[in-house]
Amino acid sequence: MFEDYSMRITLSTLLFLYGLGLIVWALWVWKKKNKKERLIFFCGLGLIVISIITAFLKLLP
Repeated sequence: MFEDYSMRITLSTLLFLYGLGLIVWALWVWKKKNKKERLIFFCGLGLIVISIITAFLKLLP
């Protein structure tokens, strides 16, 4: 049981960091090249939402 919880938290943390990296990269590209990367930005937001859901699935009864 503890291994499953630890795996879920690790997965959600990695998804959160990857989503945050995509958002930061999309904003950096937009600032430097004045080119909007909306798809990458929204993919990053989606990964952050999925990571939060993944983290709380095990915490819910």
